Amino acid sequence: MDFQGEIRRRAGEDPRIIVLPETGDMRILEAASRVLKEGFARPLLLGRREEIEETARGEGLSLEGALYRNFLSDRDREDFALALTARRAHRGMTLEKARERMDDPLWFGAMLVRSGQAEGMVAGSLASSADVFHAALQAIGPAPGTEVVSVAGFMEIPRQDRGEEGLLLYADCVVVENPTAPQLASIALSSALTWRTLTGTVPRVALLSYSTRGSAVSPMTEKVREAARLVRERDPGLISDGEIQFDAAVDPGVAARKAPGSPLGGRANILIFPDLNSGNSNFKNTERMGGGIFRASVVQGLALPVNDLSRGTTVETIVDTVAVTVLQAGALHG
Repeated sequence: MDFQGEIRRRAGEDPRIIVLPETGDMRILEAASRVLKEGFARPLLLGRREEIEETARGEGLSLEGALYRNFLSDRDREDFALALTARRAHRGMTLEKARERMDDPLWFGAMLVRSGQAEGMVAGSLASSADVFHAALQAIGPAPGTEVVSVAGFMEIPRQDRGEEGLLLYADCVVVENPTAPQLASIALSSALTWRTLTGTVPRVALLSYSTRGSAVSPMTEKVREAARLVRERDPGLISDGEIQFDAAVDPGVAARKAPGSPLGGRANILIFPDLNSGNSNFKNTERMGGGIFRASVVQGLALPVNDLSRGTTVETIVDTVAVTVLQAGALHG
């Protein structure tokens, strides 16, 4: 599956305004230039326009068509501080603290999204994931009815007979250390929505364990089994199975022996891991040892789209993540 080409093509059908707050990073400016050239989003860059454009020109980059907001002197700073205070007063937010938050482009960018002046944000090339999540959760918050905010990662592998023509979605790989059964079910359902939104194909969800259908019994396997039951209860039409071992989830031959009659049939394209240790380790192992190519990570469960980058990110990944954010915004706003 041409994941890159498909998400950029579909994003180009309905471009959205996406905040890129970390304009001190040349990778962000190069990515913004490429996004503008391809035309699938309109980047909103935070900082002093003259300085940003001068830096870009020095590197031979065109930012024609970009939007700009100087968060240090913007007309909406005080309104954003007042809105943040009202939203977080019950957790100790004061107007003074909120005004200080507006000095941070992450927080100002998140408030632009919350106010509807932008439809998504991509950040984390300079800031830590913790800082990005802190701003997003406090300024925007989780979607109604969401059990937990999580992160899923798209990975392309050399095997076209696995997943969806070599494309797989791993979750949760970043946030939830040891999810409960309801949280695990929520991650699975959020991942199915992410898959539908970004690929336009049918999700097939495996809730992974070291056990398949009761071949071992422990609190860990019982958690996954209960999560799988909750998934079936909440979305009976979703193709899912669990608890199931990795090989039975992705290999039709193994599935026929270990899990005959499984609705997955060894063709899972979404892999839900029982904890962060297994999710993060498997994702990195696939990339570093298995020849996988990381395409994009998606923050799931926020009321409005904010996606996090690795500080080791590439320009290509930033561009892809902007396209992902455009598609998420389109699904939310219609």
